[in-house]
Amino acid sequence: MQNFVSHHIVLNQLGKQLQEKLSGFYIQDVFSNSKEDLIISLRYRDEIMHIQAHFSEQSFLFIAPAAGKGRKSQIQFEEINNLQVLSVEEIFNDRSLIIRLTEDFTILFKLYGRNGNAILFHQNDVKSVFKDRFANDHLLKLNQFTDLLSPSDESEALKIPSFFTNIYEIENQKKVFFELQASTEITCVKSIESDSAIQALEIYSREFFRLRALSNKLGQAIKSKKQEIEHQTHILKSAIKSIDIGNIQKNYREQGDILMANLHSIEPHTSEFELWDFYNSCNVKFKLKPGQSPQKFAEKLYSKARNQENDLIRQKEKIQLTRARIQDLSLDLERLNSTQHIKQIKPFDAANKLVNK
Repeated sequence: MQNFVSHHIVLNQLGKQLQEKLSGFYIQDVFSNSKEDLIISLRYRDEIMHIQAHFSEQSFLFIAPAAGKGRKSQIQFEEINNLQVLSVEEIFNDRSLIIRLTEDFTILFKLYGRNGNAILFHQNDVKSVFKDRFANDHLLKLNQFTDLLSPSDESEALKIPSFFTNIYEIENQKKVFFELQASTEITCVKSIESDSAIQALEIYSREFFRLRALSNKLGQAIKSKKQEIEHQTHILKSAIKSIDIGNIQKNYREQGDILMANLHSIEPHTSEFELWDFYNSCNVKFKLKPGQSPQKFAEKLYSKARNQENDLIRQKEKIQLTRARIQDLSLDLERLNSTQHIKQIKPFDAANKLVNK
């Protein structure tokens, strides 16, 4: 599937429609709210309009419904504030548009995907660029592009009746394509038709940013879930290991029983001795501290036995709870993978558990 969002057929129609819409407007200001988006605010009498150029894996130009500056906004192209729009034209077969302004200023929009850029020219020379990382863009000359302006006799030949914003489900992810015909693919889950390039690009941009935000938010949520599952799995393994160690450690209760059962046979003031282990049918050695009686030692063994048994109970409870937690997290992952809207991601509580509404 080909995305036609910056195809010259689309840009040809977009240029003509923007020419009609923007002619006579004045540049109010130009700013960016991100490294990928340049916004141009225009005014004519009481009317305000915003043109937004987006440069990422797809580059496209559209009329934004509203655009306000944020705390991190950066002013761009101050030289053209209050200048008037003279024309909007497509650069033939180059995925580019230019907006000509008064005082010999021109904005070039290179809609080249990730290599796209917005460049301000004064006469034939570069005055400023939006994305500064492309060193060669500083060396461009405007006539390299204006010599490629669309021939006027092509306007009718390039005119097409409708544009389509088609959304496909590809490998469990929804992706949006700007196309020149209705889709016949079974993977197409939504198709929106428009006979206006401006309107079609507004629709496309809305779906593009919606799905992009969903993908980013979903990716973060899935990553968080996987990390939590990994953490809980580590807890589970540690608890199981603790029980295994507890099972092979000395059984303090059995030792206490052996000692108490043989108190009568232990010589007074003896610090080391062997007794018959009636649990395991073998002799077991005992070593007392100086001045410690066998009975006191037995009491200590019973105390250790209680702690040992309580710890085993706690570890078994932890295993049960952790397994249930991992199961819940796995169900969350399944739900996240079928999420269709950002609002469906929000119902995660502080415990990262999806709450069904």
